[in-house]
Amino acid sequence: MGQFYIYPNRAKGSMNYYELKTHNMEKTVYSNMVDTLEDKLNKLKQENHDVITQAGIAIGLCLITYSELKTIVLKNGFESDKEEINFFKYIKPRLCSKITFYRKQYIIESHRPKSTNTLQIEFLLKEIEKLQLFFEEHHALIEYYRSRQTIFDDKYFKRNITEPLMGTNNYAYLTDPQFSTVYDGILADILAYESLEKYLANEIQKLQHTEGNSGPNDHEYVWTGKLTWLAEMIYGIVETGVINNGNISVNKLIQLFSKIFRLPSEDIYNAYRSVYSRKTEPLIFIEKMREALLKKINDKYK
Repeated sequence: MGQFYIYPNRAKGSMNYYELKTHNMEKTVYSNMVDTLEDKLNKLKQENHDVITQAGIAIGLCLITYSELKTIVLKNGFESDKEEINFFKYIKPRLCSKITFYRKQYIIESHRPKSTNTLQIEFLLKEIEKLQLFFEEHHALIEYYRSRQTIFDDKYFKRNITEPLMGTNNYAYLTDPQFSTVYDGILADILAYESLEKYLANEIQKLQHTEGNSGPNDHEYVWTGKLTWLAEMIYGIVETGVINNGNISVNKLIQLFSKIFRLPSEDIYNAYRSVYSRKTEPLIFIEKMREALLKKINDKYK
């Protein structure tokens, strides 16, 4: 295996870099650059562009910031290990997630069918299925990040890895060890795909609305339990194959329940991922249903 290099922390550089820091580590010149980019992207959304044109412009803005950020990081480095970890765990993924989001959005919208709403919905649902496979593949990192764990930060988010960790397909840190770590790239993809999933779910809802598929009365059916309970039921229905002889996807079933109960489909997606990633007691609601049904039967035939 080729040699990996350890890049030491650099001394305070030019551009008054450390003078721009605040007491909050997040607010370095690095995070300020990403803040500025986000302001530009928000202004871009207010302009009268179609989604493909907007995505193309956004990609350009993001890449300019990425190049500038990389130049400054390589010149000035970090004042401490803590700051380096903060950068590769929060700041760089925040920027790179935008690049990935707009690139994927550009590709999806460029290939989106221009025909009926039904075909468009089918197309978008397949894209969501791809995202869910990615989430399932990387559920351990998602859990690590969302639960604010830090025990492996020095291995995951520092540029001093001498051996690649098993199970990662992030090769950027091999080709560019000065500006990459083992997991910052994958984390950026996770953040991007979560935003993309919400975007796609919103597009599906708009198509369903314009199609005139209004579904039940707003107050006829109301889900009053936890969303994870609904997700468990969807999971069980799909895995047992009791609808259409098993020829129904998770996404289609989520869309069905989303319409019935007037729930945002992205909320159900998130609940579904939560059930999937459980390590203990994954079937809380199903067990609750079982106990309630047994009690009902026992009470009836006492």
